[in-house]
Amino acid sequence: MNAIFCGTEAYPFTVEKISKLREEVENAKTDQTLRSILVSSSRDYLITNDRSKVSVSNLEGKIVALYISCNRDCCSEFSPILAQIYKKLKEIGESFEVVLVSLEDDESYYDEAIENMPWLAFPFNGKSCDKLFCYFGLQEYKCSTVILIGSDGKTMNVDLMNLLKSMNLRHGKHSRFLKRSCMSCQKK
Repeated sequence: MNAIFCGTEAYPFTVEKISKLREEVENAKTDQTLRSILVSSSRDYLITNDRSKVSVSNLEGKIVALYISCNRDCCSEFSPILAQIYKKLKEIGESFEVVLVSLEDDESYYDEAIENMPWLAFPFNGKSCDKLFCYFGLQEYKCSTVILIGSDGKTMNVDLMNLLKSMNLRHGKHSRFLKRSCMSCQKK
């Protein structure tokens, strides 16, 4: 489990410390809520493309797609697909939101990326971004992914990006697909 090895929390890197952290991660996943994964002790908001703050509580009860982006190449390929799906779902009144979690080191790219996006984002270089990367056990080689969080705050799908790409939903029935996908995940 990668989550326990992220950051300085594992210091002094003893078996006991790592075991304790492993237990904490498992407990956090069992009790997961949207607030527990998006809010930190210093921040309870996300930002819009004009840098306005939006309280995380505004997303509670919605299906939330965490768009985790490690670099601009993957982001530029998939963002138009996700933007089309997002726009369509918003047009028909679905309770759906996307949150960009950028792991980009280049602030100028981050600024450019959020300027043109229709969805919310973590502020640049937030520690929460790295913690989410670790929390979901993402691999460094995996450039980007979309994690779907249900209206109850529980993880529904940890690789929605590849699922959408494989179904080639650029011009498909996005809302019906998403509803079916979400309903089948919630039944499990």
